[in-house]
Amino acid sequence: MSYIAKLRSAGPVGNLKSTLEQIVKELGPNPMLGVSGGLDSQILIHSFASQAIPFEAAMLHLPGYNDGDLENLKVLEQKYNFKLTVIELDIHNSFGHDILTEYYETGVLPDYILYRHFVSKLPIDCNFVQGLSAPIVLKRNVDGKQKLFYVDSLNHPHRELNRVLSALPREGRIINLNDDPRYISSILHDSFYTAMMYSYDYLRGNRVEKNKVEMGDAELYHYFVRPILYANYWDDLIYSTKIDFLGNIDWPQDRYNYMQNSCYIDYNIFKKFLEKDNATLSIPDNSSRLCFSK
Repeated sequence: MSYIAKLRSAGPVGNLKSTLEQIVKELGPNPMLGVSGGLDSQILIHSFASQAIPFEAAMLHLPGYNDGDLENLKVLEQKYNFKLTVIELDIHNSFGHDILTEYYETGVLPDYILYRHFVSKLPIDCNFVQGLSAPIVLKRNVDGKQKLFYVDSLNHPHRELNRVLSALPREGRIINLNDDPRYISSILHDSFYTAMMYSYDYLRGNRVEKNKVEMGDAELYHYFVRPILYANYWDDLIYSTKIDFLGNIDWPQDRYNYMQNSCYIDYNIFKKFLEKDNATLSIPDNSSRLCFSK
């Protein structure tokens, strides 16, 4: 059966900061935040701490790969006075071999298998909150005309990870904030994000390489716009150089396949849809019927 996107509108929303604070206020008791020490983790931590909402956090530490993230989190732990659980895993022994063996047998990417092991070591009754990721908007040539599309995909990394984690025997919930339409709307309607859409061709034409691979369109926001957008609302984040430590591990990586099980929706139409009250929209997979060229 082909994928069908089932979208919900957001209604009126505030800016990203106020929207995220409202969302986390509704999560209920016993949240355990999956954090890395990067910018997304910091704004999530800040959204809880600034409202005095009790929470704990957990980090996957791979010695030699994300030591800087651990140092950032230790600073944040002291600053905001929360309990940080650090789960250390060593992929340079038989454990790493077992991960690759499972990948070749099941097709589940090593990153997700690794993260499943991480979450499996946390208390089974905690409500685990996945980290934040940005909505995807891509510009593509359709029938000779350049158009911007919001992309809803079964292949979004946070959804694939959610499917893997949901298979764990747990009493607590796996919470994914990334599909909350209020979160999506607060980013797409932000003035900095809008400015990125106007300058999309410039950013794409001047993209750089990351890990010796040309940076994808979806990463333009992540590296060039997101830090400025966040700084507009949070003036005390740690802006250290962020290393994609999983990308430096020598095993198969996710390149975000949006050419199947994906729905492309006109960006401007989708923004107007998000503004409606209590509206829903179902769109079948249209990726195979659209002839995209970058």
